[in-house]
Amino acid sequence: DLLSDGAIFAMGAGQDVTITHDGGSGATLASAGAFVIDGANSLSLYGTSINIGTDTDVAIDIDSAALDIDASGAVTIDSTSTISIDGADDVNLSVTSSTGGEDLTIQQIGGNDSSIIITAAGTGTDAVYIDATAGDMVIAPSLASAKTLKIGPASKTQMVFTPHDTAGSEKISLINTTGTADTAIAIKSIAGGLTLAAGNDSLIIDADGTDADALNIDSAGGIDIDAAGAISLDSSAGSV
Repeated sequence: DLLSDGAIFAMGAGQDVTITHDGGSGATLASAGAFVIDGANSLSLYGTSINIGTDTDVAIDIDSAALDIDASGAVTIDSTSTISIDGADDVNLSVTSSTGGEDLTIQQIGGNDSSIIITAAGTGTDAVYIDATAGDMVIAPSLASAKTLKIGPASKTQMVFTPHDTAGSEKISLINTTGTADTAIAIKSIAGGLTLAAGNDSLIIDADGTDADALNIDSAGGIDIDAAGAISLDSSAGSV
């Protein structure tokens, strides 16, 4: 045992220092105050396992010019409080898959009013870029009844998907709230055809505009109208 107040152990310059303990019960370096290990060169800490702060659950602060963590096995980060990962430059989170089932999962667990929020302040055309280069893309396959999938701002242009256990309340809507152009909503098929089909109810085309061509049906070819029932054409401006 070595016991001393203000003890200093100094070794000669240029000499290696080795502290070896061959006993089976381990070795302990303890201090009632700060404990500093300082080296002008690299510092190595290794063993069959390394535990830091596991006995007393103390706060740990790591400051480094660069931090590199490599593991030949799993890496686990758990917290009973918040986790914050910030970067002043690029931040990458990727999985290099070599077989099936090697997924990248981002999940909020717990049935309460909490959210997964992805926000980009970028000004480019790809400020938020989501793509699938080989397989399918699935969005909201388990969307609950009476909940909605909304794309776009409600005050401008928005598409809303509303699944519902009641068939009469299950709807899809595409709305342009403020646009005034003739092409405020445009559905085009450049090379092929376009089919609008109503299975067992009405197909309604309604124009509230007051222009002379408020409802304009134009064809470069013929127009074929077939009906199993009567055809009625009415105009408040005169006969057809």
